[in-house]
Parts: sequence; structure tokens; C-alpha cells
Amino acid sequence: MSIELPEKFEDGLGYLVHQLMYGLRRNFIRESERAGMRVTPEEMVVVVLLYQRGGLTQTELAGTLAKDKAVITRMLAQLQKRGLVRREADAGDRRVVRSYLTDEGKKSFEELQPLLDSFIRRAIEGLSQAEFDFTRLNLRRIIDNLEAME
Repeated sequence: MSIELPEKFEDGLGYLVHQLMYGLRRNFIRESERAGMRVTPEEMVVVVLLYQRGGLTQTELAGTLAKDKAVITRMLAQLQKRGLVRREADAGDRRVVRSYLTDEGKKSFEELQPLLDSFIRRAIEGLSQAEFDFTRLNLRRIIDNLEAME
């Protein structure tokens, strides 16, 4: 099956995904500042992952977020300094350090969650559930294809 690719740069997949990420980041920063939240989009993603999964290593966070481990290390250090994250040596392997949200970190997530939900709902306004699911499915397929190239 041959797919006709767009001729115009601004209609290309890479450009559209970049614009989507840029728009999400820029608008989330504005919305969180308005709400008095002092968390960057990057920190927010780490907080969400630690809330949902807990006990992740820097390597696991870096892999999930496609970030350099040094970037994750700095981000975790900042979150720890602000009392949102604690890091502990793994019980089975003392060389491995796992990160968890503190009670304050969990509270921050719970305050942030309604803002995040509202923000995403406004971003996808006008899409039906089927369109939203179809978009996610196709983006996941493309990501899987790219990962298979590695």
C-alpha cells in the first residue's frame, strides 16, 4: 500500500507532531502558572509517572520519556530538593536507586490532575471519542514502526 505524502512542509507529520508538542508545552506552562502551580511540563510528566507507577529508576524514566539520564538526574534532584520526590536504594540491588513521590509529591499530583485533565480536554475539543482513539492508535503505530527501525 502506497501512501501519498504531503508536498507542503507544514502538512508533514514531523512538523505537525512538533507543533503539537510545542503547543501543549507552551499552553501547559501558561495554564499552570495561572493556577499557581510551579511545575514544568517535563517535571509534570515525571510526577505523573511516579504517581502511577512509583519506584522507577532513572534509566526507566529516561527510557519512557526519551530523555538523557543526566537530564532525568537533574530533574529528580530538583524535585527532591522541593520535597516532592524521595530516592531510595533498591532492596534487591543497592546499586539501583528508585524514585518515589513523597506525601507532598502525591498531594501536588492530586492538585495538578484536574488542571491537566481540563487542559487536555480543551486541547482535544471537537474530536469525538472515536476520532481521539483513532488518533492515539495511529500515533502508537508510527511510534512502534520507528522503534522497530532502531
